[in-house]
Amino acid sequence: MPTRYINTDLVLVSQTPLDLICAELGPRCDILHNDRNEDGDWQAIIESGLTTSESAADDIDALLDAIAGFSADAQAEWGECKKRELDMGFQAGVTWSYKYEVPQRLVQRIAAAGCSLAVTIYAESPESE
Repeated sequence: MPTRYINTDLVLVSQTPLDLICAELGPRCDILHNDRNEDGDWQAIIESGLTTSESAADDIDALLDAIAGFSADAQAEWGECKKRELDMGFQAGVTWSYKYEVPQRLVQRIAAAGCSLAVTIYAESPESE
């Protein structure tokens, strides 16, 4: 199996609840988690469901478009976040090397939204061998 892009998660951490953000993204995304974490902060993990693309850039663009359309109250909640991370997930395969380039214009959008960018590589599970 070749290495491939899976999806992008939006990971948020705040000292205040993230209910408005989850409510506004919920109809178009999968809310994987919205609760307190072990540190007592509120954490939301939101999986992009905004595109059917197999491209991280398309998923990130769609998430950033949704964030730009937040209501004033959700924008205020966004401003309270101490972590705003876009986490691209990849399934490792037998590919010797795999490069995924994030276009410069998208890096600028990510930074302008106050987000960081992360990459998670998932090992091939023994069951899939």
